[in-house]
Amino acid sequence: MLHAARSLLSRIPHVIRRRNRLYLRVRIPADVAMLVGKDYHVRTLRTGDPRRARLEAARALAQAHAAWNEVRRIMSARVLGKAIHELADDDILRIRNEDIEALSDADKAALIQQMELIVERERLAAENAEAGRAKKSFEVQSIAIEVNAMERTMREAKLIEMQGKAAVEHAQQSLRLAQVEQAMREAVTRIGSVPAGLAQAELPPEASLPWNDASLLERFCADNPAGESSADERDRAFREFADLIGGKAVKDVAKVDIKAYADYLRDKIGKRGNPLKHATIVKSLGYVKAYFKWHAASGHINVNPGDGVNPRAKTAAEKGQQRRAFTTDELRLLFDSPLFTGCKSPLRLSKPGPNVYRNERYWFWMLLLLTGARLDEIAAAPARIVKVGEVECLDFLHSTKTPNAPRLIPILSDLRRVGIHDWIEAQQRRGRGLVQGPDAVVDWSKWLNRYLNDLGLDDPKLVAYSLRHNFRQQLRASGIHSELVDKVFGHDGETVGANYGRDLSPDEARLVVERVRPPVPIEHLWQA
Repeated sequence: MLHAARSLLSRIPHVIRRRNRLYLRVRIPADVAMLVGKDYHVRTLRTGDPRRARLEAARALAQAHAAWNEVRRIMSARVLGKAIHELADDDILRIRNEDIEALSDADKAALIQQMELIVERERLAAENAEAGRAKKSFEVQSIAIEVNAMERTMREAKLIEMQGKAAVEHAQQSLRLAQVEQAMREAVTRIGSVPAGLAQAELPPEASLPWNDASLLERFCADNPAGESSADERDRAFREFADLIGGKAVKDVAKVDIKAYADYLRDKIGKRGNPLKHATIVKSLGYVKAYFKWHAASGHINVNPGDGVNPRAKTAAEKGQQRRAFTTDELRLLFDSPLFTGCKSPLRLSKPGPNVYRNERYWFWMLLLLTGARLDEIAAAPARIVKVGEVECLDFLHSTKTPNAPRLIPILSDLRRVGIHDWIEAQQRRGRGLVQGPDAVVDWSKWLNRYLNDLGLDDPKLVAYSLRHNFRQQLRASGIHSELVDKVFGHDGETVGANYGRDLSPDEARLVVERVRPPVPIEHLWQA
């Protein structure tokens, strides 16, 4: 048990143990360390439990970063040891963007005014230099006129020299003016649009509400609907974020808070004792970033604090676990397996026997193969057929995965021949969805993948979702247009034209039925 605690502790960054207590010990950034006179920040986490210390360490680290930023903010108002109005032009041009961001509103306004004065002075200097250059040019021309034959060679050399110097001075002055104007544009962009008087737009009342205010969350969810499982995951992400930063006002949530949540997810240990997968981290962090992106788009805040905050990089193992499509041999093995050709019993579906149960599990596999729909789309699909012209389609208009996920999928001839109509009619009589019933499972992904493992299809890159890859391959192989492929598949189109006529037309539906074929023959499953 002690070894397990030490192993867990070793995975918590910046946490050390002293006697029976755990402490946060983190190196102070060099620019702040010079100001505070020490190299490390040490703080007790008030606990000896590594699991509790993980959350406390994240909070303490976020507070430390906030304190360091405050130190920078205070010191930035006195760049190079001077007040802003005392800075020389060269001092202002050397100010970093990070220093500008840390200034108070008053100091930002003063800095902009100083930059405007610099631009004006530099413009006047450039005009004076131009006038001086013209004067020198006139003098050079006068010298050239007055030269006589005996002095021509020497005077021409002097003429060339003076013209060269004047051109260099003019070029240097122009470059300096361009640098000053560019510095000012970058500063104004960083600080925001600053009109005359440098007045800042007042934020709406939503900005002062707690970020997790129920009315704000309700409005966000209304603008961004999600399926039941996605909604649960989003709620969990919001709860974790609230545990980390509390109920800060929307306008007070900073990038350091979002980064603290990304670090929390990076270090979090899942239910099975392993760090969270990259995909899980991306999804959870994405919910929080999307929420503040919505606030920025709604005008509640000027800048999305989640911009630029990224999840941890994929590990070498994760990079090697990209899902792939089934091979033809693997598909034959799957659809010639006992579930489809005869099994022992409902509890031993992977063992050969005399029984074929055309139940929810049977049809889930068939729908994956012949519609390419996502697992959660099939699980929530109604037992309903919709006609597009004379072509019968399955109703997936409930899907919310992407803006183009709601769609109708034509019933391919092989799906019709294995008996989908009889199954749908039976489900309608029972008042059930397409794969709802006593033989359905709560976690379809887990059950489907376990069935693959039972068949010996245990490649980590091969999962039930891989059949969606196969269906995409069949759509492409059919030769239909890429826009129609995206319509059937529920993907966003990449062309401008793809945004027009998103609904499936009768001619398009008929073309899909005529051309698309399953990736492996399944005539042995057709009903007589």
